[in-house]
Amino acid sequence: MESTIRDRKPGKALAVYIPLALGLVTSVFIEPMCECSWPELLLIKAAAIVAGFVFWWLVLIASYHTYHFLKSLFHHPR
Repeated sequence: MESTIRDRKPGKALAVYIPLALGLVTSVFIEPMCECSWPELLLIKAAAIVAGFVFWWLVLIASYHTYHFLKSLFHHPR
């Protein structure tokens, strides 16, 4: 019988919640370089959250798959 390879999908926490939390933390530390009104400041913060989420999502997913790839290189069936 042929063995099937397990689907290596990261969990929901690693794919959504952790990058969102890191994006929120990242946006807290971003200071705009202008004297902005409140609507502009909120728009900058919202864009920072989205950009932080995308950045951290890419970093975490790439790290997850790199880990499993390197682990598979050294995995011996016997």
